[in-house]
Amino acid sequence: LSGGEMPGPGANAGLTEQPGKQPRQHRCSLCQSLPNFPSAERFAHHLRSAHLTIEGGSYLCRYGPNSVCRYQPMEGVSERDYELHVLRHHATGGATTSGGGVPDCVHTYREVRDGVTPGERWTPLHSVVNLPAVLNDPRRHRQASDVFSRTWGDAFERAEAPPSSLLPVIGRRDFERYLAKVAGPAKVRTRPDETPTAASAAPSTPSMTARLAQVESLFFQPEFDIRQKEVFSQVLPWQALQSGSSGGWRQLQEHLTQQLDVVEEAIAGQVSRKSHALFQTAASQDDIRTRLDGAVQSVRQFRQRLAGARQASSSSQLLVLRCWRRRRNCVAALERLELLLSVRATQPTIQQLLAATDYCGALDLMNSAQEALGQQLRGLHCCRHLHSQLVELRKFVGQMVESELVSALAKQLKTGQGAEALGPCALGMLRYGRSLHDCAAVLKREAFEHLRLLVRGCVQSAVQQPAGSGSTSSGGEELTLMDQMRQLDFDPWLSMLESVCTSLHSALLHFAQAVTAVRTILGPLCSMLEAEQMLVDVRQNAQEKAVKLLAARSKDAFLERLSPAEFVRLSALVGAFADQLDGISLRSVVDNDASNGGEIENGSVVDEPTTNGGEAKPATAAAAAAAAATKTAGQSGSALLRSALHNQALRLVGRFHAERKTSLSLLLDNERWKPADVPAEFQLLASAIGEGRLDALASSSGSATYASAQSPSAASSIELCGEHFRVSSATLMLVRFAIEYCRLATDLRHCAAREVFGHLVELLKHFNSRCCQLVLGAGAIQLVGLKTITTKNLCLAQRSLQLVLAILPHVTNHFVSRLGLPAVCQRALLDTAKDYGDHSAEISRKLVELMDSKAKQQLAVWQFRPPSPSVHIRSVVQAHCKLHENMAELLPRQQVTEIFLRLHNSFKEDFRRKLRECGVTNDRSPQHLHASTDMAFYLDSLRALRGLENFNDDFSDLWK
Repeated sequence: LSGGEMPGPGANAGLTEQPGKQPRQHRCSLCQSLPNFPSAERFAHHLRSAHLTIEGGSYLCRYGPNSVCRYQPMEGVSERDYELHVLRHHATGGATTSGGGVPDCVHTYREVRDGVTPGERWTPLHSVVNLPAVLNDPRRHRQASDVFSRTWGDAFERAEAPPSSLLPVIGRRDFERYLAKVAGPAKVRTRPDETPTAASAAPSTPSMTARLAQVESLFFQPEFDIRQKEVFSQVLPWQALQSGSSGGWRQLQEHLTQQLDVVEEAIAGQVSRKSHALFQTAASQDDIRTRLDGAVQSVRQFRQRLAGARQASSSSQLLVLRCWRRRRNCVAALERLELLLSVRATQPTIQQLLAATDYCGALDLMNSAQEALGQQLRGLHCCRHLHSQLVELRKFVGQMVESELVSALAKQLKTGQGAEALGPCALGMLRYGRSLHDCAAVLKREAFEHLRLLVRGCVQSAVQQPAGSGSTSSGGEELTLMDQMRQLDFDPWLSMLESVCTSLHSALLHFAQAVTAVRTILGPLCSMLEAEQMLVDVRQNAQEKAVKLLAARSKDAFLERLSPAEFVRLSALVGAFADQLDGISLRSVVDNDASNGGEIENGSVVDEPTTNGGEAKPATAAAAAAAAATKTAGQSGSALLRSALHNQALRLVGRFHAERKTSLSLLLDNERWKPADVPAEFQLLASAIGEGRLDALASSSGSATYASAQSPSAASSIELCGEHFRVSSATLMLVRFAIEYCRLATDLRHCAAREVFGHLVELLKHFNSRCCQLVLGAGAIQLVGLKTITTKNLCLAQRSLQLVLAILPHVTNHFVSRLGLPAVCQRALLDTAKDYGDHSAEISRKLVELMDSKAKQQLAVWQFRPPSPSVHIRSVVQAHCKLHENMAELLPRQQVTEIFLRLHNSFKEDFRRKLRECGVTNDRSPQHLHASTDMAFYLDSLRALRGLENFNDDFSDLWK
């Protein structure tokens, strides 16, 4: 091949080199840098290694322009076809063997591919291949590929086996003697009449294949068409012929004539080789036609004899069968005519049944007529319009049944008289083809609409608005109506809500009776659970109506601004309505009917076998079924309403708590921590607390309630359970707030008692923390301008805390024992009481620390010299007397005594420490006498204080 010319079908034709000629050199037109290949095998090996792509087992030849071979399909070929393709089109040019087998170059090429050097014969010793791959059986699940490699390793596959010294080297010369010996006898035994092979019949010099190769490949293409301009120009180069002489035309004519002769010769040879088979086929066709004519004649004679036998033996029997079939067809036609007459009379009969409100009979008749039209009378021209008429009539009956059901339900909901007409209408809807769910949807939709109109009518009556006034838009009317309802005061609004609840309760009772009547007629078609679910849905809608009224009134915080007494009235009304909703069920209706002596029949229009002489089930069985269905429903009938009431109660309690907490914070911020006068109203509150009557007192407006019992003058202290307390004004208000919380919890015991308790605990903790910040933390100095926090302020704060501690057990008893709150509430109050106790003890420690610091200051400068008693001891005694005066005015005597005992012990330790520092002992020295005189003065001063008259301490342990 030349460097710029791509390989063609005729390239490298003839692999076997002729004697006396040099071997053909092969050159790759794509790899210009490579030298020529000395043999076709080397060239084929280069094509496989450099110009081959393997994709999923398909071999694609890339030897050609743009890496595309024009002699191979684009989808690729198998490995064997690829080898033949390379040898046929690129390497050998279509060489074949005389025997028609695979050319020798193929074997040589495979030897090159398998690693055998050209010129070296392949022996079994060259089969050093991948043994696991050879031993693999792809059809087996488990492979035996690791039989050798697992034992001997992967190197075993590539090991070279040396030639065996025991095997002789056998070549072609060893067989030449044998071939020469058997060639003569084999030629004698050859038959002279044997047909020569295609290879021997064909001319050998030049061969037919070589001569056909001289014909241009253009004439062998399937798409060859001389009428095309391009093809015509290739066959007859017109421009080249016009420019040349007449010799060009003659040369072209001779060339085409020569090619035509070659083709005609090839055709003649092919015809001569195939003529024997052609004449043999033509002769066999004549024999087949003769035999076919005989078969046709035999069939014709058999048919004639069969017709004679049929006429003689079965004609009369067939006539009888034909008459019987005709009679049967006539009877069928008569029956169909009678059926047609009945169907034609269907419409008048349906009108009569509808007039008698027999919807089930009318629907059954229409179903029968439609079934007859679809089966027996199908295809009759006279009935082509009857089917559509029945369909329209059926739709009309369905609408009529639904409207009758709606009318009967509306009458039942308004007057309670119409339940007997609901059952037939419901049964008619089921017979019409509507499901029980559709029937229930119609009942619920009408009930929802009736409840909406009821609520609207009650609201219109309350706001005195005519039913026909307002905007044409329903949304606009409702909006205007709600705005007018929000302008009502509490009493008119509560009356309106009461009328709404009464109307809804009556409508729900009537609906329960309607559902019971429908289920009585339908019987097993409607289970108790489905009937109860209808009632639950309507009851839920009634709740939503009531909740909507509450929500509309709470938008402007109207319900939150109600007083506790007003909210109690609202809560009682809503709670009673919720209890009524809980009591509405099919079971209650069944029980009422049973108590009136009526029996609930569980039958229906559908015929059913009865037992015990046709007796109906007793009312107790129906009641038990209703109870089971109600239990299965498993939801409270008034959960939504109670939840709305609970939310409103929480808002009211939250506002109530916020107001009290704000008021208490303002009082504490303005508190100057002086004893406040106690009005008679607060003393009455304290007396009621001691008697355990916390819920018998008025709430925030209680001052007017006790106006008649008030005295003209206020007391200086408040008495609780026989103990007097002098407290601040903020503490008095805290006591009043605690009573109000208890009363509010009593009023809201069913919906928000626990929340009220939580807010009360929060208020008590807030008071404790603020007192600590203002007194112990000295916050009152900045808020109200106090110069300092005195011992009197501390004693007043401590006494205020003690009053709250005295009230807490009564509050705990009220919430836990009387209102039934869980024990965790008692634990919360106990924690609060502990906080108050810790705060009070901290104030006591603060008082002791103040006096102890003053005593230490005086003892630090005390000296053992006249006058006696010394000025420093007199200062200590004066401070103690001032403290006792402040404490005796506010604190009880026992607590004052305890505090002074702690002060005395602390002062005694400080005095002993001072004596040790100065080295004074009990030696009757002047220092000892001076110290004894001061101690005697100190003791006499303590005994002079009220409550400490019996105090006895001779300081005998002072010198130890």
